[in-house]
Parts: sequence; structure tokens; C-alpha cells
Amino acid sequence: MSDYANSVVIFSGSAIESMGIKNLLESNDIPVFEDNALMSSIEPWAVSPGGFGSAVLKVEEENYEKALKVIADYTNGVSNLEV
Repeated sequence: MSDYANSVVIFSGSAIESMGIKNLLESNDIPVFEDNALMSSIEPWAVSPGGFGSAVLKVEEENYEKALKVIADYTNGVSNLEV
């Protein structure tokens, strides 16, 4: 079972960006917790100064390294998908 209390921030950005990262992580079997998901799209400036980085994604501590690798591979154009 996922434990929000033992989670660490893996990403912060706009609501649109966080949606893509969340889908990427979940498709790699990494559970993701969202902070400010709705408020970051409605009133991002109410969540964080200037509205920057208002959508926050967290993963469990044990999935942190795997999540970092998935995001880095995606950013660098590495695909682990089998065709």
C-alpha cells in the first residue's frame, strides 16, 4: 500500500507538465501523489509565489531513484519500450 507520509518531491511545475510526468511514472509502475493538482490549474499564484512550480508530484522514498531514472531517460530520449 502506498504511504503518503514517506513520500519525497520528484517534480514541481505547471499542472500540464505534472500531468505528463505523472502519466510517465505511473506507466512505469511508480505510484505518484499529487499536491495542489486542482489549485495549480485554477489559481497557481495562490499556491506558490508567482504561480511557478505550483503542481507538486511526490513518490515513495523507495521509488525515488527509479523515478529519477525514468524522468532522466525520458528527458534524454531513451526509450525502454519494447516494440
